[in-house]
Amino acid sequence: AALKDRATVVIAVGNRDDEFIAGHVPGARLVRYFEIAVDANGLSSELPSVDQLRAVLSAAGISDKSKVVIYGTPIAATRLFFTLDYFGHPNVKVLNGGLNAWRANGGKIEIGPLPKPPAAALTPKPQPDRVVSADWIKERLSSPTLRHAQLAPVTIIR
Repeated sequence: AALKDRATVVIAVGNRDDEFIAGHVPGARLVRYFEIAVDANGLSSELPSVDQLRAVLSAAGISDKSKVVIYGTPIAATRLFFTLDYFGHPNVKVLNGGLNAWRANGGKIEIGPLPKPPAAALTPKPQPDRVVSADWIKERLSSPTLRHAQLAPVTIIR
């Protein structure tokens, strides 16, 4: 039903165009993992600059009013969820079970080239409190005050 809502933007996260072209959720767009997780300062999988993220996400057709549904490998889908949360996007969900579950539940598959959606207006509202350093975690590993309630909620479509 969400696919009928024009505000819904389905994003497949991956790196291989050929896998996307071979079959994806109808209307999905591809965001490449390496566009949302970069190597910086000797560390891998760091956030790109806000301007780079805005360019990538906007080019995928994500706007301030989009209802974003993500699927991909667990690492890739989680990374985009985190990235959009950091970016301050208020409406992001993860497709439970990804493309395999979609297929198993009778979801139609679209085959074909990468879509070229029009760029969307996306206003970044970075949430720096969503990002912590390894040192921050190390300092709190044994702390009884660090609780799950301090973490952002995750929404999963079932």
